[in-house]
Amino acid sequence: AAAAAGGERQSSVLLWISNIPTEDSKPEHHGNPVTGIEVKGVLNQALKEHAPHHTGEVPDVDRKDERKPFAFTSCDVQTARELVQLSKQRKVYLRGERLILEPSNYNTGSIDALYTGGSGSRRPWERHSEERYGRGGGRGGGRGGRGGEDSGWARGDRGGKGGRQHWREQR
Repeated sequence: AAAAAGGERQSSVLLWISNIPTEDSKPEHHGNPVTGIEVKGVLNQALKEHAPHHTGEVPDVDRKDERKPFAFTSCDVQTARELVQLSKQRKVYLRGERLILEPSNYNTGSIDALYTGGSGSRRPWERHSEERYGRGGGRGGGRGGRGGEDSGWARGDRGGKGGRQHWREQR
């Protein structure tokens, strides 16, 4: 609340939660699927037990399909760091299964802005590779292009064994 009062926006991170037990993976869970509320409770309990100094919590867990072994949660950056670290230390368990938490690369528009300072530009390492290898401009030149007139390959001259001739006729 103090950060919001000061005009500073608290950024959030999307976490990928995997290895959630399902009805298919564990027969004893048949008819009793793991819900998002249960996953949220386990994550908040792990924070209280193993990171008592941390005051943040997981507000909600998005479990799109209870038959799938994964879910998403959005939380503040510090809470995300704590949860990822606890997962790496093997301290987050749900029904006897270790949960794996990682930053998500699904729909990461806001995370891209953290790297670039804007939503439309690319990350610094992507710009560097374009400059270094001559990519960009949309003309297909340089390495990795589609073989335009400046690519160094004549049309139909792609190396290899010739394409149209039978392999025995080539010499």
